[in-house]
Amino acid sequence: MTIQQVEDGVGLSGAMTAEDLENAQQQGFQALICNRRPSESPEHDEQALARKAQSLGLSWTCIPVATGEYSDADVAAFHEALETLPRPLLIFCRSGRRSIHLWALARIRHDVEPPETVLERMRALGHDPETLRPLLEPAGGSPEPE
Repeated sequence: MTIQQVEDGVGLSGAMTAEDLENAQQQGFQALICNRRPSESPEHDEQALARKAQSLGLSWTCIPVATGEYSDADVAAFHEALETLPRPLLIFCRSGRRSIHLWALARIRHDVEPPETVLERMRALGHDPETLRPLLEPAGGSPEPE
């Protein structure tokens, strides 16, 4: 399990196993946000992971999304979780892409950080910020000049 620090008190990881949850707890993480969908792969058992997290005393939140399909409700739920869950917390999905996208959208749409600062942090962590840029455009594209 490789963990990248996204911001103070927030780590990012790819797919997690029950053993990874134990390692996360030993590293001091107090909460997890899972962005995997329940049946996206045979090795991912969200209910088993949630039970394991609970047995370790970790807060568990699941906001399941598909890559590139982030509703306003998904982003708002992620923002709320970032603001209320105990820290340090660990966000994860299969590769980390959905989690870093939700983190970035939550930080930008809720005016926590300027878009370019967030996109630069993504780049520094090795995630392509350009894949997220279209999701930052206003609905319907740019306004027509008058």
